[in-house]
Amino acid sequence: MANSSGRPRNWLRPGPTILVGHIALVDRHVNNISVITIEHWMIRGRKDRYLGIFPKPGVSDNDVANAKIFGTPIKQALLAENFNQLQSILVNLGAVVVDPYLVRTDERGTVLFSKWANHIIKKGEAGTRSRLRWISLFSIYLRIAIWVIAPIVFIVFLLTYLPMTQKRKKERKYYASVALKEI
Repeated sequence: MANSSGRPRNWLRPGPTILVGHIALVDRHVNNISVITIEHWMIRGRKDRYLGIFPKPGVSDNDVANAKIFGTPIKQALLAENFNQLQSILVNLGAVVVDPYLVRTDERGTVLFSKWANHIIKKGEAGTRSRLRWISLFSIYLRIAIWVIAPIVFIVFLLTYLPMTQKRKKERKYYASVALKEI
């Protein structure tokens, strides 16, 4: 969530652009199921049902198909050349759902994933033995991070839930808006 919304916003900075609306579709499966299916997709490059029993990874085909509900307000805003209320309308239609735990997880995961990805890229061309070995190590690391470290992080998240209420409210407001963070 944090990177699916935050990083593209920063891509807009260099040009004379204005973010007028955004839609963030998410994987709605239970987090542990998503972990298994996303890893299958990420490591093997296939967006199919892992072992034939798990759901397809990522945003469901149904959610993608139903995203057409956002088309009408976008079209109306384009035709009227008025985008002032577009994001509010999209949010009311369910275009952005902010889960504070997923925001935290995404922020931390992106940092670690970037480090692993850069390291693996330096190990050789795609398909080389060295690179495949590092991908296997990453897969093991990912499982440990998700099944051992993530539950501990979740407990810490719960312990800090009340003290972090204001920050979560601020983040929820930001991720549901079209504002750009100052860098």
